[in-house]
Amino acid sequence: LAPERFMQAVSDGMLPLSDWLSATLSQGSPNAVHHVLRTCLDSGDTVWTLNVDELIEQVSSSPLRTAAYDDSVPDPRAQLLKPHGTVSRGAYIFRTDQVVRPLPDAWSQRLRADGTGSHVVVIGYAGADLDMLAVLDETLNRAASVTWFAITGDRDGLKRRFPGLPPFTTFLGGDRVETLTPAFLDWADRQGLTSRLPADLRKASLSATSLRSPAPLLGDARLAAATIVAPGTSEDSVNKSLTVGAGTEVKDVETVNGSIDVQD
Repeated sequence: LAPERFMQAVSDGMLPLSDWLSATLSQGSPNAVHHVLRTCLDSGDTVWTLNVDELIEQVSSSPLRTAAYDDSVPDPRAQLLKPHGTVSRGAYIFRTDQVVRPLPDAWSQRLRADGTGSHVVVIGYAGADLDMLAVLDETLNRAASVTWFAITGDRDGLKRRFPGLPPFTTFLGGDRVETLTPAFLDWADRQGLTSRLPADLRKASLSATSLRSPAPLLGDARLAAATIVAPGTSEDSVNKSLTVGAGTEVKDVETVNGSIDVQD
């Protein structure tokens, strides 16, 4: 069952699903990948992510301008863009009737502008979001370079979903999901993005398998006992992230995990 269909059914049942998602996805702590993405932001890059947690935001106490779902037009000054929502607002795109609609025009225009002529690095994104497919395919086609970190078994499917991928696209990653986080951090080392990363946090992120505990969903004891399995923070916490950046050249990248990084 696709998660959007499940969410649609729960929502149609008039259960407080948004509150439940907010309570559940507000848990967790930033890992090494969140720290690297925050370093990218502090360097002037722009990050797009379909994750709704706020672990990137938690890494630093310095202000971070964010645009999120329910903004009709994303703030042109926003560095972090979250078109599917963010937990502090409690408004999300998660139902079938939402994801079948195209990304709003203002958001599509911003994504094209951020990606055109940029060095795009995608980490672990499966490319299965219907609202993103067309505009992301167009954006990747306009990029100066595309490096996509994905396990080998996913690459043919990505090529089918994104026929506009330029011929110079580089796919990197191993056969298993577990290879993605260490590969991403190795790449970040070469880009000079890990100088402030604590060694103990890096080690913990490479071995993490923790799950978020579901919050109670009031109104249905069966769903209150259900578990949303959030894959371990070492891989999934950066699933579906896009970094659009200014100034860091992508070069000699080997294998990386769950995000998209776009750099001018």
